Formats: sequence, C-alpha cells, structure tokens
Amino acid sequence: MRRAIRQLLRKNSGLFYCAQNVVELWSVMTRPADRNGFGLSIRETEEEVLLIERASTLLPDNAQIHPLWRRMVNDHGVHGRQVHDARLVAAMHVHGLSNLLTLESNRFSSVRRHHRRRSAGSHLEVTQVVNQISGF
Repeated sequence: MRRAIRQLLRKNSGLFYCAQNVVELWSVMTRPADRNGFGLSIRETEEEVLLIERASTLLPDNAQIHPLWRRMVNDHGVHGRQVHDARLVAAMHVHGLSNLLTLESNRFSSVRRHHRRRSAGSHLEVTQVVNQISGF
C-alpha cells in the first residue's frame, strides 16, 4: 500500500479517502489473520491510517451520497458486503472521482465496469470506475 501511495504522489495524483475507508481498513488490519485479517496491533494500524490521512484529503459525507447509494443498491441488486462498496462508489460519484485504489477490485463488479492496470511488482490495482446508473 505504501509503495502504491508513493507512486501516485510522485505523479501528483490527488489522493482522497472517506471515513468509511478508514473504518473498514481498521477492521481488516486489526482482525486476526485466521479470520481473514492482517492481525496487526492497534499501534501498527494507527501508523497505516496516519499514512493515509497525511497523504490524502478526507472527503466529507453529505446529503447527496445516501440517496444515490439507495438508488444504486436497488437498481443493481447489490447485497451483502458489497453494499459498503456501493456506498464508496456513490461517494466517489458525488465528489467527481473516477479512479479507485483497492486491494480487491472484483468486489466492485456489481456497481461498475472496470479497466485494470497492474503496477509492476504490486498487488494493488487502479480501477477505473464507470457509473452504470442510467442518466449518469
């Protein structure tokens, strides 16, 4: 993750995050490895979160995100853990963003088409988010 962020910063790419990103990251980073997490300590997780917060701009939640999210989950039949991903896509749309740095691009398949470019030696993907909501 650090390497990908540094590469994007060198390219003068704007980096943004939502509070939801930090909440979900914290959950995965502190979850035990045998339960599909990284098993990091609170201190180690805090260091990772601080890296993101220092290198990125926090996008505020606003009243436009929720109705768009509701429309997306209904129109695209989004269910299960992907409802969280759909909310991130809704926030991206509201804030005019089209690219997503993710560890798991396949999680966003029900709410967008994507074009993947792999960085050499990196497991991270840059995913081009294409809105499939009619009228957008």
